Amino acid sequence: MWDLHGKPQPGQKISEIEKVTGVKTKEEYLNNPEAQEKYQGHLNKQYQANVPKLKEKYSLPETIADETLMMLQHYLGYGDTSVYLKTLINTNDYDAAQEAVNKAILTRLRKKNPKAVLPKNKPVINYLNEFITNLNNLQ
Repeated sequence: MWDLHGKPQPGQKISEIEKVTGVKTKEEYLNNPEAQEKYQGHLNKQYQANVPKLKEKYSLPETIADETLMMLQHYLGYGDTSVYLKTLINTNDYDAAQEAVNKAILTRLRKKNPKAVLPKNKPVINYLNEFITNLNNLQ
């Protein structure tokens, strides 16, 4: 969570986590369950506000629980949740929807680091897991 929300975004002086919780460092955040809960509550409000938009945009049936759409946003982000739902509706294929999200993630990674070499014939999810593990090992 800290790596995504704990650093100020361009044009901001403080991070979103600091703005919501007052916590300034990763170590302080990781050792403060109350701050973690407070920030997750903040995110849940954002996820909940997006649920009606997603249901309307993709004409989702009411049988799809709000919590399901909130979890998708938590794990994929709003943009990739949209990619997932659009592909799932068009193909009715969960694997195709996940592959579309994987391609969207790889496209963003390539834009951020155009000289990066991606291994051939390796499933995207394996590459992403390896990539994230290596990033975490650098810190």
